[in-house]
Amino acid sequence: MKFSADIFGTFREFIDGKSEPEGVRVIALVYWRVLLCSALVALVAIFFYGTWDLIGVLNAIAASTDTSAPPPAPFSRSALEDTVRTFKIRQTNFLNFKSSPPALIADPNR
Repeated sequence: MKFSADIFGTFREFIDGKSEPEGVRVIALVYWRVLLCSALVALVAIFFYGTWDLIGVLNAIAASTDTSAPPPAPFSRSALEDTVRTFKIRQTNFLNFKSSPPALIADPNR
């Protein structure tokens, strides 16, 4: 496939004879080249964005972390006891619901 400036020189001929097959061929060639150039620009942009994002991730990994202070505890004893108490309340509520289910609602279709 050759790229030449000749295609834009024949554009005036296309406008003069719009209904001719040769004019449609010129438009098809211009369209094809625009698609190829757009794909090339998209690929280059994707490559640069990926490289930029990769460098950002690598910089974040390489950043030094503050190890002077010990890390905080993941949970406290009181928070754990509150959670266990909440689960026990939920279990009791479920067992109460299971032993005495609510009244059935009549089917509105009947």
